[in-house]
Amino acid sequence: MQYRPSNVTPADWTRVQEFAREAVLDFGPPNVPVGLRMLSVVTHFIIWATNEEHVGLDRAELFHPTILGRYIRMRAPKKQSSVNKTLHSLLFRVASAVADVDHNRKHRGRISHGVIPYTAAELAELESWAIARKNATHRRYAKTFLALAGGAGLQSVECTHVRGRDIIRTDAGYAVRVTGRYPRTVPIQSEWTSYIDEAIGSLTDDEHVLFPSDTDEVRPRTLKWFCVGGHPAPFAQRLRDTWVLSQLPVLPLGVLLHAAGMPDIQTLRRYLERIADTDLTDWDDVLRRPSEHIRPPAADRERVARPRTARQDVGKADRLRAPDDRGAEALRRGETTLRLDQTAVPAGTPQSSVPRSVPHAGSENSSLEPEAVSMSGLTRAGVRAESTATSLPVWTRRASTSGSATFTELKEQLQKRRDERNGGDLR
Repeated sequence: MQYRPSNVTPADWTRVQEFAREAVLDFGPPNVPVGLRMLSVVTHFIIWATNEEHVGLDRAELFHPTILGRYIRMRAPKKQSSVNKTLHSLLFRVASAVADVDHNRKHRGRISHGVIPYTAAELAELESWAIARKNATHRRYAKTFLALAGGAGLQSVECTHVRGRDIIRTDAGYAVRVTGRYPRTVPIQSEWTSYIDEAIGSLTDDEHVLFPSDTDEVRPRTLKWFCVGGHPAPFAQRLRDTWVLSQLPVLPLGVLLHAAGMPDIQTLRRYLERIADTDLTDWDDVLRRPSEHIRPPAADRERVARPRTARQDVGKADRLRAPDDRGAEALRRGETTLRLDQTAVPAGTPQSSVPRSVPHAGSENSSLEPEAVSMSGLTRAGVRAESTATSLPVWTRRASTSGSATFTELKEQLQKRRDERNGGDLR
């Protein structure tokens, strides 16, 4: 059948026609008009995916829900439009037949497209792409982009927001300060720092390192155009995937999520298939004693490193406190109580109004009875009970004398009353 879809160049059609025809035939269209229509839609999608997304002619990768959804949104941004619904129906029916993709979007969930990291040979070929740029400025842009995306795992949008002052040079190497939705500072891997060395002299603090003359809205599109083309033109997502897979076996989960700017653990689902099986015998000691291998936070490490100093500071402050001050503080903490049997006092007499409990020593109108003072606070403060009379302030001693007179007067009246009734003796 001599057929070529409209708006498709002969070179593109020759490259993808066998792959597209087999995909449509495996679906099994009911008649020729439907088959030709599906072949046209599938062909345009395959050409877009291979040219723009740099996806190979592999059914599992090409007909992935994320790639399909991205193409549909590009062709028909309005989700409720008839074009959007038609493209979705045709493409996902073919995908369900050739790649076992669920046609119902509610059952698919949020799963990103497959991970295709760069091989060592492909990474070496990226440098040839950067060197082949047409002038020195474009070569600097190319190498800077490779260092940010491949050496620090930045997304393409994050790369376009980096300014000259965000490239930080330390004794260990370079780091990049990322702004935007997930701010962080990420070290650049050592094998990529030579690209920054060549570009660092041309960077200024306030200018963007990539396409500084463009606006924030135009710069991401310019970068996409700058990297368009087949291999060895770089693909930002593959550079990021390669960086994540290199860090995944060695970084703790929380550190990796923060360094990669990932919002939650769901983002890592797409990398799980690439994780190699690990021999647990190599991790026997960690699995048995995980607490010994956990590195405490910086604040905890500082607190653990100075426990003796903290105890010495507390002891010094306690020694510098005067004895009178410690005694007064103990009285303020201790609760002073007069234990009186008010039922033995006739109602209406002045003594019946004596309170059962006396306010704290620091308040006004307080009356202290020495025998009723709680000595627990004094003992904790390190002051002996027999020395309180000489160490207490003047106002405390005056209140103590008044309380003793009140108690003695009450005792005498109770003794006199019992003697008058039955000659009892108060013990």
